[in-house]
Amino acid sequence: MNTLNRFLVVPALLIGLAFATACGSSVNYTPPADSTETAITHYSFGKMTIDGKDYDGDLVLLPNGEVKGWPIDLGTHMLQPDDLAPLLNEQVKTVIIGTGNAGAVELDDEIQTLLDDLRQNGVRIFIDNTVEAVKQFNASPKEGLLACFHLNC
Repeated sequence: MNTLNRFLVVPALLIGLAFATACGSSVNYTPPADSTETAITHYSFGKMTIDGKDYDGDLVLLPNGEVKGWPIDLGTHMLQPDDLAPLLNEQVKTVIIGTGNAGAVELDDEIQTLLDDLRQNGVRIFIDNTVEAVKQFNASPKEGLLACFHLNC
């Protein structure tokens, strides 16, 4: 390989490896045999399996166990109050937010304030990349749990 090719190819390979590593994280989970709680048994970039059903878009698990699409505006990858506030009610005791496989979704200042207010009112808040958020979801009691997951970046 001549010097020019090495100069172009090696960085391209490193960038590809970094992308694959950042977006290649996944979770596989087997719930206890006697468990009746909702479980996320698989998550990988763009895909999630909840109680045997596969999903391929951003989603929300409501405190009542319902799974819904999460119509967040990802043009900016910035989570805003309108993405979360309509989901909040007096049942919510814990909020888990998965910010994507590589954690690309950010929180704007207004949602930070909303989350701080929730914390001051005793609501537990967990925000991390979606791999870690899935692990937290599976380890958490489901009563009063609101979980929101961005499945891609």
